[in-house]
Amino acid sequence: MSLIRIGLCLLFCISLVHAADQQAAHDAFMQNRPDEAIPILFKQAESEQRWFDYYDLGLAAHHSGQHGKAVAWLLEAHQRAPEMAEPLQALQALKVQMPASWLERLGPLAIPGIGYNGLIFMLLAGFAAALALLHKRWRWRSIVLMALCLVVSLPGSIAHSIDSQRSLIATVTECPLLGPTGQPLQTLKPGTILVAEKRMPNNRILVRLPNDQRGFIDSQNCHATP
Repeated sequence: MSLIRIGLCLLFCISLVHAADQQAAHDAFMQNRPDEAIPILFKQAESEQRWFDYYDLGLAAHHSGQHGKAVAWLLEAHQRAPEMAEPLQALQALKVQMPASWLERLGPLAIPGIGYNGLIFMLLAGFAAALALLHKRWRWRSIVLMALCLVVSLPGSIAHSIDSQRSLIATVTECPLLGPTGQPLQTLKPGTILVAEKRMPNNRILVRLPNDQRGFIDSQNCHATP
C-alpha cells in the first residue's frame, strides 16, 4: 500500500506542476508576454507530443514576431493532425505558400477516392468482385461495375496515400538553397515550407520548393527551439 500511496503522490505532484506550467504560459500569453510563454509551451509540446500544444506554440511565436518558428510549429501541428482545420487556417492566415499536393492537382477528380466516398466505392468494388465470383449470370456486369468503382476512386486514394507520406519542413531562419556542388542558388526566407525528399549524411536535406525547384539546405535551418 505504501508504494501505491507514493505513486499517487508523485502523480499528484506531477499534475500540479503541469497545471502550474499551463497557467504560467496562459498568463504570459494573455498579458502580451508571448516570449515568456514559448519556453513553457515548448517543454509541454515536446513532452506531450500533442498537435494543439504545437498549435499554441506557433501562435505564441507569431505574436512574439518569430515568423519562421511560428510557421515551423504550426506546420508540426498540421502534420500531426491533418484532419484539424485550425493549424492549416493559421498557416493560410500567415500567407504561407504550401507545396502543391497531388490531391490539389487532381482537384474534383480526387473526391470519389477520399474519406467516406472512397470507402463506399471500395465496398462497392468488393461487393461486385464477390458477385462476379458467385453468380455467373452477373459476372460481366459485376466486373464492369468493379472496374468503374476502381477507376473512379483509385486516383484520389493513391494521391491521398502519397500526400500523407510526404515530409514537410519549414525554414526557421534565412538560409541559402544550395546546388549539387554546394553553390548557392537563392536565399530562402524564414517560414518557407519545403518538401523534404531525402536526408543526406552531411546534415543536408534534399528539398523541393513550392515551385518544384530542388536543392539542398542545412538541417539546422529547420530546427525550431526557444
